[in-house]
Amino acid sequence: MKRHIVLRITGLTLLIFSSNWHAFASSKGPESMEYIKLREVVELSEPNNPRPRFLQFSPSGRVLASRQADGGIILWNWEERKVERSVTLPIGASDVVVGTPFAFSPDERFFATCHSRASNSNVVITVWSMAEWKIVRQFTDDSVGLGCIALAFSATGEKLIRLTERPLGSDLAELIEYSTKDWTQTLAVDLANISPRNMALSSDGSKLAIMGVSTLKSVPVPLKNGNGQIIRKPEFHLQIVDVTNGAIISDRIVSFRADSFTRLEWHPNSEQVFIAAGQGLYHFDLKSSETTILASPNYGQAQVGLAISAGTNRIYEGYGGEKGVLRIWDIHKKEITFSGNIDTSAIATHSEQNIIAVASAKKITIFLAK
Repeated sequence: MKRHIVLRITGLTLLIFSSNWHAFASSKGPESMEYIKLREVVELSEPNNPRPRFLQFSPSGRVLASRQADGGIILWNWEERKVERSVTLPIGASDVVVGTPFAFSPDERFFATCHSRASNSNVVITVWSMAEWKIVRQFTDDSVGLGCIALAFSATGEKLIRLTERPLGSDLAELIEYSTKDWTQTLAVDLANISPRNMALSSDGSKLAIMGVSTLKSVPVPLKNGNGQIIRKPEFHLQIVDVTNGAIISDRIVSFRADSFTRLEWHPNSEQVFIAAGQGLYHFDLKSSETTILASPNYGQAQVGLAISAGTNRIYEGYGGEKGVLRIWDIHKKEITFSGNIDTSAIATHSEQNIIAVASAKKITIFLAK
């Protein structure tokens, strides 16, 4: 039996559990208290990976994919603590500035990787068959730019969506959609003077949220004068794209920074977006077009982890380092139900299970949330 001590202070109850339990209680007093407990169930050691930057569970929850420091990818059978597959990027390819480096299809038939252009082949996306573990398709792009900076499968698995960055002045599309039946291109969208950084597909598969930085008449910003002084700072955009017809239905200038570490997740109702950017956790409501900040990291930290579990209505977010924090929110009340000093460089959760994967220095910890 696990023992715990409960300390009661005016208006606050603090729960201290044994080493593999973490808990948090709100400061509303014992009578209204609701808290979530986390129990460590598995620890995966990655000694050659200083800080895993991206994690994702397969739809079944059986496999956990982890992005490695060298750009490679490990697919863990996490329950058995063993590596099931490993992926090496093509020669010359890199995912250093890639927001979403890989994705599973909803039916778990495919696993796709996203990276910069390979030096000898111009490959930017590789798609594997999960059952046979063989390459079924490679997409190439010989235009100047970053190749692939984010990808996602549609909610039905019938489409593969790719986000890319194009050179200034290019009339090529930044958002491209392919059919997973015959791998032909089915949609192309010009994102209208933004250089995209990352994206997320809504729960119902109808909309994409895209973060990017502005361009100005094909000139990058910030703009500087002859003395090197900045005369115009970059503007960061949150765009919402209707995936059905490829139309940009919202384009908002926001106050927070957009880069490859920016994480976006949709509310289960597909009408709200949560964004973990360098300056904090933000909430955007499509109906009101209002953006609010929910939390800020400690000074010197960067918000890098974000995941949403539609099945449990929870938001998981945090940041890394010795003073790193993992927080869990009630998605409807937008209230914190857990906060702990847990080094958090990346987060993944399974939408229908209470399992969370948290990456920190050279390891991944799987928690059960109750």
